[in-house]
Amino acid sequence: MFDFFAGIVKFFKFGACHCLLNIKNDVEIIQVDTIPVNLLLHTEKNPIYRKKMESEDILVMLSDGAFDGFSQNGLEMAARYLKEMDVVRPQAIADGLYEQITTNKEFEKRDDMTIMVLGIWDRY
Repeated sequence: MFDFFAGIVKFFKFGACHCLLNIKNDVEIIQVDTIPVNLLLHTEKNPIYRKKMESEDILVMLSDGAFDGFSQNGLEMAARYLKEMDVVRPQAIADGLYEQITTNKEFEKRDDMTIMVLGIWDRY
């Protein structure tokens, strides 16, 4: 959920894919305790992660197929790839991440892959 006036993003993570935030050339892995979807109606507290985002920040969502093909540290490897990229267009980021992941010798495709990228820019 985005509050575009305050620049605050709230993540309500319910069995959703992993997220990476690229904020001012620093990449952060969003890890929130997940609750199985069938238990949502039986809990009072939902896991929420809040983060301030500004112009030129990037949010990347990766399905487990994008990093489970590595024997270890696949999510950290994707975060490193994102940090090393020198592009800002969301489509170029998604294409670049896909290329970096799938051409890595340690990667073995085991599942489908989805990479979604959202860029935030001030509008003048």
